[in-house]
Amino acid sequence: MSRIVALDTETTGISHRLGHRVIEIGAVELIDGQLTGRQFHTYLQPQRRVDWGAQRVHGISDAMLVDKPLFASKAAELLEFLRGSEMVAHNATFDVGFLDNELRLAGIPATLAQHCRITCSLKLARGRWPG
Repeated sequence: MSRIVALDTETTGISHRLGHRVIEIGAVELIDGQLTGRQFHTYLQPQRRVDWGAQRVHGISDAMLVDKPLFASKAAELLEFLRGSEMVAHNATFDVGFLDNELRLAGIPATLAQHCRITCSLKLARGRWPG
C-alpha cells in the first residue's frame, strides 16, 4: 500500500528567513494513487501582515485571517496527518522550509522529515523534462 499526501502552503511572503509565515495549508491523502477523501486544510493567523505581492498571487487578505487559529494549535493535527506518508509538494524546499520554521517558532522540537518522506514534484518534473 502506497500512502501519499499531496501538500501545498500559502504564505505572507517569499522567505521565512525574512519573517514571513504560513497562512494556509492544504493536503489530500492518496492510497495507491486514489484519493481517499481524507484531507487537512486550515487557514492560519500569521501575526503579521500579508505582503501585497503575495496577496496578488493567492488572494488571501489580512482581513480573512483575523479570526484564524495560530499554527501551534494545528501542528499536532498536521503532523499526525503526515505521519508515515510520502509527502509530495511542488517546490518542496519552500513548503518544508516554511513548515519547519513554523514548528520551531511554536516550540515543537520536530521537522517534517521526522514524520514523512518528502518528495519534490518540481525536481521530478525537471528531471523528466529538463530545460
